[in-house]
Amino acid sequence: MTKILVVIDPQEETPSALERCKEISPDADLQLHVCMFVEAAAASEMAQTLREKKTWLDEQTGPYVELGYDLTAEVIPFSRLYETIIKVACNICADFIFKPMRQHSLVRRVVLTSTDWNLIRFCPYPLLLVSNREVVHGKPVIAAVDVCNLDENHGELNHIVMEQSLRVAEVLESEVHCVNAWYVNAAVMAAGSADAAPYQIAHAQKIDHMKESCALGEKYNIPGDRILVEEGNAEFIINNIAREIDAGLVVIGTVARSGISGLFVGNTAEAVLESSTTDVMVVKQPDFVCPLDFWGKGSRAG
Repeated sequence: MTKILVVIDPQEETPSALERCKEISPDADLQLHVCMFVEAAAASEMAQTLREKKTWLDEQTGPYVELGYDLTAEVIPFSRLYETIIKVACNICADFIFKPMRQHSLVRRVVLTSTDWNLIRFCPYPLLLVSNREVVHGKPVIAAVDVCNLDENHGELNHIVMEQSLRVAEVLESEVHCVNAWYVNAAVMAAGSADAAPYQIAHAQKIDHMKESCALGEKYNIPGDRILVEEGNAEFIINNIAREIDAGLVVIGTVARSGISGLFVGNTAEAVLESSTTDVMVVKQPDFVCPLDFWGKGSRAG
């Protein structure tokens, strides 16, 4: 049975993450754990708040129960929202987390780190950030890959992204487009040669990306017309193609690192998120261990 933790934002008139579950048949082997998270307050105030929120949540989830969804609903207080979401997901052994997407202005992104960004960095489970699109069923799924990164972690992530994209596309009755973005200036600087003309280096790099992208696509039976390789910043290329083909979902991977480099985990996924007009699913490697140590040991993604 697939277990999904569905995060509810009480400020939404229609809970978008819960609505997205309607794109999955109630006859599927699926269990929904629907949670509204409320900021912790004084005990006397919290009891009344929890009762009020639970009444509202039951009203929202009632129609889903009538449709036949296997569903439980809960209101949970929090201090740090992203930590509480991850802890609840660990407690129920979730397979996925569905959460409304929250985008921020550039100034706000500089000043603070959002809940979505923290989930991208620390969450050990596949995370679906739900956009304001009403329907994604039948719309293309973009598998965002990085085929020429020599880091073996990225190689493994490419396969995870492809496999997850194909699974989701099957549920949505849609097709997968494999997208790879590369940045020519980085390629030229990395070459470090004063002899070769920059355009020659860039051309060779483009051929490498095309070759590797086609090889990856062939492995997963993706036809050539759905393998897209373009030069430019990944977040721009991915989101631009998503708009062009009217995609419903972008699947992208992040590599976890420790220390100072850990501050930059998921930066491409975060950048894609902030300009996305589609749902974004973030996946990690199965051996990723969540650094938030709730029970004296980290929590794994798989």
